[in-house]
Amino acid sequence: MLALTDKQAQLAEMPLEGRIFLEGPAGSGKTTAAIARLMHLVSKGVPGQSVMILVPQLALASPYAEAIRSPDMKAGGQPTVLTFGGLARRTAELYWPMIAAEAGLGTLIALQHS
Repeated sequence: MLALTDKQAQLAEMPLEGRIFLEGPAGSGKTTAAIARLMHLVSKGVPGQSVMILVPQLALASPYAEAIRSPDMKAGGQPTVLTFGGLARRTAELYWPMIAAEAGLGTLIALQHS
């Protein structure tokens, strides 16, 4: 279980509806608060597969991936952790067949680093 400050706990337990914008300098506890929020959402019945976490670079995804794999995470569908580039790639892969057929383009072949 995460050790939270009062502000982090308050953020984690905010009502399920609505939006939250969280900002602060490096090391201020934003990721810890966001992970606590994720755990709270799932514990309140929000399906994990309906949660998407966007991070600016892949290196910042690891704390979320660790939290998702932890025994504290409620069983069920898993949240998706993506970079903005990953979201763009998934969207292109999803809609390319419709776009390509309409425009007379070829098949999308996504190459990935091995």
